[in-house]
Amino acid sequence: MSRPLCKYCLRPLISCYCDLCLNIDNQVEVAILQHPSEENHPKGTAGLLHKSLNDSQLITTEQLDLGNILNTGKQTVLLFPTGEDAQTIKAADLTPSKTQLIVIDGTWRKARKLIHTHSWLKQLPRLALTETTPLSRYDIRKAEKPEQLSTLESVCYALTAIENNDEKYRPLLDNFDEYIQRFKRFIKD
Repeated sequence: MSRPLCKYCLRPLISCYCDLCLNIDNQVEVAILQHPSEENHPKGTAGLLHKSLNDSQLITTEQLDLGNILNTGKQTVLLFPTGEDAQTIKAADLTPSKTQLIVIDGTWRKARKLIHTHSWLKQLPRLALTETTPLSRYDIRKAEKPEQLSTLESVCYALTAIENNDEKYRPLLDNFDEYIQRFKRFIKD
C-alpha cells in the first residue's frame, strides 16, 4: 500500500514541507537544472527553493533543451564556482531584473557531468559566490569541501548579493533550517 502524498510538494504527507514554502518576488529569474536522481531525493532542497521563488523554473532532465531554458532577453549566468573564468557576483556587476541565473541541482559529480555533456552550459559566464559566504547549514548531506553549499543556500546567497538585499532571503534560509531539523527528527523516529 502506497503512502498518501501531498498534492503540492508530492512528498509523503509525513514529510510534507509546504508550510515552509514562501512567496518571494525575486528580481533575478532562476532556472534550476535538476539531475533526475535528485527529483525525489528526501534530502533535496530544489523543491523548497522553487516553490518559494515566484520567478523560477525547475527542470528535471539529463537532456537539456537550450531553447526552453535560456531567456534571450536577459544576461544568463551559471552559478558554478569552479573554472578559470568564474567571477564573483560583485565583479560581474549584474542588473537584477535583466539577469537569469542558472543553477545545477545534483551532486558535484553529476553537476560536472551535466556541464561536460552540454556544451552550451560550458559557454555561459560562470558566477562564484564571494569569499565571505557563510559555511553550509546543510549538515544532513556530505559535501566534497566545507565551503560547498546546498542548491537552496547557494541561490539564496547569490540572489542576496545580486539584488543587494540582506533581508529578503533570510526567511527562506530560516525555513531551510527548520526543514533540516524536521528531517533529523524524522530519521530519529
